[in-house]
Amino acid sequence: MKNNVIRLKRGETGIYSGIFIICNGVLYINNLKNLEIALHMDLWEILLKMYEELRPYKLYPYYYMPRGSVVASETSDWILLNSPVEFSELQKNKLIKAFGQENKQIEVIDGEHYSLHFVESQVRSNQWDDETIEEEVGFAKKFYMSQINQF
Repeated sequence: MKNNVIRLKRGETGIYSGIFIICNGVLYINNLKNLEIALHMDLWEILLKMYEELRPYKLYPYYYMPRGSVVASETSDWILLNSPVEFSELQKNKLIKAFGQENKQIEVIDGEHYSLHFVESQVRSNQWDDETIEEEVGFAKKFYMSQINQF
């Protein structure tokens, strides 16, 4: 994956298009051009290497973090937004503003792949005993929603 990672602190904006991960209220973007393909799991690995403040989360799977994509057309006035279904309208608008795309028409794509339900299904797919799975599901849900609420 091409490494063009940008860390935006609260209130910072730019003009970007690509995938993102949010951790502790900070938006991390892999700014992509020409419809490059990128994976969130690869971005998470890059972020863990680049940013000391993320190292406490090195054992957390990438899908425990809110993530998605904002794809902007370079030839028209629209963007595709794919974000957690748990995002409020305010959070979606904040995300679009951070990407510098607030003046474009928005098409929202089903964000089920980035949802709490997806996180839970991923945890349940592990080959652990039932008690461990239930404990981890509880932890993952609480952690994921705390990350959503920090953004």
